[in-house]
Amino acid sequence: MIPKQIIQSEILGERVIRVFLPNGYAEKNERYPVLYLHDGQNIFSDEEAFEGNSLQLEPYLSKQDVQWIVVAIDHDLAENARIHEYSPWPNAEASKKINPDGEVLGGRGASYARFILDELVPHIDRTYRTTRERLISGSSLGGLISLYITAQAPDVFPRALCISPAFHFNQEPFEEYLERMDLSKIEAVYLDYGTIESLDPDSQQHFASAIHSVDRILREHDVPTELEIFKGAIHDTLEWRKRMPDILERYGMTPAAKR
Repeated sequence: MIPKQIIQSEILGERVIRVFLPNGYAEKNERYPVLYLHDGQNIFSDEEAFEGNSLQLEPYLSKQDVQWIVVAIDHDLAENARIHEYSPWPNAEASKKINPDGEVLGGRGASYARFILDELVPHIDRTYRTTRERLISGSSLGGLISLYITAQAPDVFPRALCISPAFHFNQEPFEEYLERMDLSKIEAVYLDYGTIESLDPDSQQHFASAIHSVDRILREHDVPTELEIFKGAIHDTLEWRKRMPDILERYGMTPAAKR
């Protein structure tokens, strides 16, 4: 099991990360590229994962001899904190459906991005033998915040892997954000979604059209973009677990991809 580490952040307070080191890291003097993933509890093993299902990346990375460092960032366990931090803008209308009598959700994504860019990446680079090659990835709202960070700092994260990204939660401000950012340095964006992300046809259409709209903006700005649609796939970690090996291979993380 990947051990937890505590990061003291001046921006967010105490945060938990989990760091996978590739086979042979201790015996070599090499430097390694780094993959950053949100929802750290759901990355490596099922033991602490939400609803008991993770991406199960720990056995996969070891078996495939993936020569990358993988940093999984646990989300804050406070109520609705994940939505707040993975959404750069608040969404009052959606908040009423999720939490009718509660606060407006979203709006702390800029602070979360600052934590990653200003504190976490420098900490990882100081602590481990890293290269400047980095990927950032997440699912659902984790996909939204991944692309937000890449658009803001493509010199740090030139590639983003967005799995079933919930762009619709911040659709209008996110599109406006992308339109005003300089996207010319982004090297690659991967997008995907399933045809049953929601059982409600209207919600499914809303979810899918939001992704297609972002895809269109990226392509209009000449960003190298892939969009995959998975027939019958639902919005679920077990579905994302199936897709991850192929995605990682495509983006150069497995020995097979380098041959």
